[in-house]
Amino acid sequence: MRGRIDGIIRLQRWQLDEKRRNLAELEGMRQDFEMRIAHLDAELEQEKAVASQGGEAAFRFSEFVAATMARKQALRDSIRNIDKEIEAAREDVAQAFQDLKKLETVDARQQQERKAQRDRRQQAALDEMAIMRHGRASGQ
Repeated sequence: MRGRIDGIIRLQRWQLDEKRRNLAELEGMRQDFEMRIAHLDAELEQEKAVASQGGEAAFRFSEFVAATMARKQALRDSIRNIDKEIEAAREDVAQAFQDLKKLETVDARQQQERKAQRDRRQQAALDEMAIMRHGRASGQ
């Protein structure tokens, strides 16, 4: 029985670790999207400075701005979608953690009960020996 609960706890820990890794991956993706938006903002500022000098760059600047804004919007949409996935992953991690804690609590109770049974058996054996010893001493 002991090996079985240990195996279940090990499996639950592994599942929790997998869910945590998945959450970390999603959060990393979100950060990557945010970095891409920051990069687009920096690129936009750089192109704005070039366009302010005039020439053909100024003529094409509006096209660049429109394309950059479309990419930023796509990234924001991706962030919104990944935020939903992150929230679901956080809930999964929380549930897996609760399940693990329940199993560990059950295991701890079972261990305490087994120890209490061993202690009772040991005490009963000691009591039996004491009664026998007392009986011998009284009989002599």
